[in-house]
Amino acid sequence: MTNQESARQLAVRIGMMPRDTNGQGTISGGVLMCHIDLAAAVVARSACANLRINRMVTRAMDQVEFTRPVQVDDVLSCYGTVTRIGTTSVTVKVEVEVERGGETLPVTEATAVFVALDDQGKPTPICGNRISGKAPLRNSSPTPSVVSPSEAAPVRGERVVALRKYMLPAETNGMGNIFGGLLLTYMDMAGHYTARQACNNRVISRCVTRLMDKIEFKEPVHVNDLITCYGMITKVGRTSITVHIDVEAERHGEVIQVTQADLVFVAVNMAGRPVPVCRSGEEPRTVTRVAKRSAIPTLMVICAMLGITYLWSLSAIAGLAGVAGGALALGLAYLLGRKRGKSDPGNGAIDGGSGDSACGCKPRK
Repeated sequence: MTNQESARQLAVRIGMMPRDTNGQGTISGGVLMCHIDLAAAVVARSACANLRINRMVTRAMDQVEFTRPVQVDDVLSCYGTVTRIGTTSVTVKVEVEVERGGETLPVTEATAVFVALDDQGKPTPICGNRISGKAPLRNSSPTPSVVSPSEAAPVRGERVVALRKYMLPAETNGMGNIFGGLLLTYMDMAGHYTARQACNNRVISRCVTRLMDKIEFKEPVHVNDLITCYGMITKVGRTSITVHIDVEAERHGEVIQVTQADLVFVAVNMAGRPVPVCRSGEEPRTVTRVAKRSAIPTLMVICAMLGITYLWSLSAIAGLAGVAGGALALGLAYLLGRKRGKSDPGNGAIDGGSGDSACGCKPRK
């Protein structure tokens, strides 16, 4: 038997939905216990050196105390650490956290004991008694599961773990594979999580799905597979965020590429209106509004000039050309002076300028 501890690894990450709530509107404790048990099972299986051991059952779980309620739209993350490996059992410590409003909040922790079984359901030795923080995966890309993306919002081009889920028989279709529509749901949840992480402005807490491109499933997903959805921000527009999602399945120590897609999300306020997206690491953008210039003053100047020219022509015929010419010059100087004063930015034509007319006051002399 060994008493060493393995590295802390991310076993489950999933967003909480209204279907997971109890009668009081918070997430049911039974749902949380289910995710804790699944997370412990994932970590326990990864600690088995003998990959032929693929059956493990829960033997015991100690007292679980919830320090705070979990709410809808929280992102639940379960981290597991192998604390002990016996002859036929594995002990796993699970720490549960939620991400809410840009903060990571601890919820509870638990210790679960799992027993390895053979094909006849009898306890079987765990070969090697080897502790490993990760399963010996072949052709696996680096997994950033040790660091929570909530600690630093993802930047453009950074690949993060957006969702991790253990597949159960209840999620299969009529052929025994995992239902494709359910995988699309998980991809949408992973994209939503990644897009929200990119919003530096905490006022923006809602992102809605605008577009999902063509999906092609390369491999089926089976029961007992551990799927991971990786999210990567590829484009940030004024009100939209484009997220690339890669879906992989871990099966018997091998990583299988399942599918990928690009999803477009739009940031909206509580009224459902699109709002500007604040890029990670930047301050919320301010929109400089330029005062609208009405076309009426320009038309008045043109009409006045035409009227004065007409009067000057009549006066010239009557022998009053000199007087009319002086009146024309004075009229043009007055109109041009008024137009220049109205269009001067220093008098507050742009919101937030140095002049007082931006707030409705007269310009300072």
